[in-house]
Amino acid sequence: MEQKKRRLNDSTMDEQLQGKRTRRKAGSLKDLVEMPLDVVGEIFSRLDPGDLLNLARIEKSLRAFLMSRSSISIWKRSRSNIPRLPDCPSDLSEPQYANLVFTKNCDFCLRNLSSIHISWEARVKTCTRCMHENFEAGIFDHDRGYPLSLAPFLPFMTPSKPDSDDLYYSNLDRLWRKGYEDAKDKEEWLEIKLGERRDIEVHAGACAVWQKETEIARKAYKLSLVEKNKTIIVERVKKLGWEEEFAKMSEDDVMPQDIPKVTKACQKELTDRVLLNLDKLLIEHMEDFRRERLHRDRRAMLMERLPILKDVYQTYILSLPANALHPTAGELFRSPVVQELINTSSFTKAHMETIIPILPHLTLRWQKELEDKLCQLISTACGAEYPFDPEKVLHLATTSFSCGRCSSGKSLTHPRVLVHSCATSWSRDGCPMEVDEKACNSVLEQVYWNSRGDITFKLDDLKQMQDVIQMCGLDAKTTTRLEMDEANPILECIPCNDIHRGRATLKWSAVITHKHEAHKNREMKLKVLEGQEADLARARMTEEQERRYAGKNYKAMICIHCKMKGNTTGLTLHAMKNHGIATPGREDIVPLVDSNQIPSLFYLWPPRIEESNAEKTRVDSDKSDENLFPRYKRQYTGTLRRSRRPDVSDSEGYDNIFL
Repeated sequence: MEQKKRRLNDSTMDEQLQGKRTRRKAGSLKDLVEMPLDVVGEIFSRLDPGDLLNLARIEKSLRAFLMSRSSISIWKRSRSNIPRLPDCPSDLSEPQYANLVFTKNCDFCLRNLSSIHISWEARVKTCTRCMHENFEAGIFDHDRGYPLSLAPFLPFMTPSKPDSDDLYYSNLDRLWRKGYEDAKDKEEWLEIKLGERRDIEVHAGACAVWQKETEIARKAYKLSLVEKNKTIIVERVKKLGWEEEFAKMSEDDVMPQDIPKVTKACQKELTDRVLLNLDKLLIEHMEDFRRERLHRDRRAMLMERLPILKDVYQTYILSLPANALHPTAGELFRSPVVQELINTSSFTKAHMETIIPILPHLTLRWQKELEDKLCQLISTACGAEYPFDPEKVLHLATTSFSCGRCSSGKSLTHPRVLVHSCATSWSRDGCPMEVDEKACNSVLEQVYWNSRGDITFKLDDLKQMQDVIQMCGLDAKTTTRLEMDEANPILECIPCNDIHRGRATLKWSAVITHKHEAHKNREMKLKVLEGQEADLARARMTEEQERRYAGKNYKAMICIHCKMKGNTTGLTLHAMKNHGIATPGREDIVPLVDSNQIPSLFYLWPPRIEESNAEKTRVDSDKSDENLFPRYKRQYTGTLRRSRRPDVSDSEGYDNIFL
């Protein structure tokens, strides 16, 4: 008898369920069925009901065991592990109740979702899509097919979308209609249903309260866990050697524990492995913060000290002669001597004034540095194709640079290119800058010379000027701008001949500008003018340039005595009145060094003969006077002749004689 009792206690689950025992691999879930029943019960009772349900779904023998009535005590003990969870209702089995409470799959489409809607009254879980398929709006009317006393118990759900109607469980509505129709004793059927629904309502209300309290508790636990783990992260940062830098962080900075990836990691227990994986991210974040903090501190210091530099330097500039070359305040700031002064802890205006005696030396150094950069631009553009002497190349007639920011800078020569305003003017185009240049941009409204790359050298322009100089009978390798200005050749642009305006003539210094303005997509053919034609064009160009300098709104002339700016008309009167000069001349009023001094084109009359229907004629440069309009051929003597005042129809040509 005792032996039989012992054998019964040692019996396995398979023996109890009359299942067939087979050999299985050690360590698998199937091995659980080989264990004593009381041991298995003790293990399973320590799991949550959701875990039991998962085990039942992945192993047939476990499913058979857990779904048997003999395992109900295991389910109850498992359910008791969940604080304040209402007891299993009479209308559900323990596994059904566990499925309702602990799983995330939709009861209709069976999809597993992170967010699911639960109707405790209907005992179903549903996704949003299936909710609209199985719950209907506006289902109530006077004829329900069953007594209206039961209708208030029909489960409903309220969609999360604002102003949505309640959705009623249509499946149960149809069951009630069918059940009431088939019931022999309809009053008894109704009484039973009302009793069932009252019990379900009470239990559903308790479940809803438990769900809400559990959600609040879960959120509170997550928050406390996150806060605890964030404290661990802070200590980790300090342990990594960033304690001093961490102390300098403010609420405006992104703290290392608030990095999104770190915050996500803090929602779970932080193991040593997790912390080790976060170390690289934490170090990079602190390095970024230190770099930004140093930039911020540097910028704050420069915002205070750069105005002092500007004030002292502006006073010095006022003492310089007119058109004297000098760096901008931003360029001066780049000097190591000035940097050393500004970086001292006790910087004052008196400190800044100590550099005034050496400013001439700093100016020469600045000029040499910029000239080296210009030579580098030439080397980059031309390579080995154009060897040159750095000491002479900037003064050659073939050397000119282009500005990509302004229309008057198509041909910038030395020394104008050194002080061209576009190269250092304030920038708002969002181009990347280091912290020092950003401060210069904000305080001084200047950037470092050519930091945007607007000043360029073009190989095509070099070749064009080489052709022009050779056309004038000079050596393109050695001829300087001064020598070309003394020769002062006049050229004609053959393709720009205009039958309404005349032949386009220009000075040698205007070739590159004209090329960029009128010959981007077509060839430019030039011819050197000689004799009276050249003299006439030269005189008219000079006259037009003087007229431009005297223009009412022209402001690019300067008085060399006091550096007042304006036009020649106003400055002449100024020199007579304020400086006592009886007859002010070219030595008293000069163009600003950074001004466009290239003469405009002059259209020489008569034009060349039109060879096609095109508005502008293209002819070979070796054809000269025989291509002029016949009616002017005999009377043309190299001077402008008009036998009558043009009428209205001729006004366009008349107004454009001196362009």
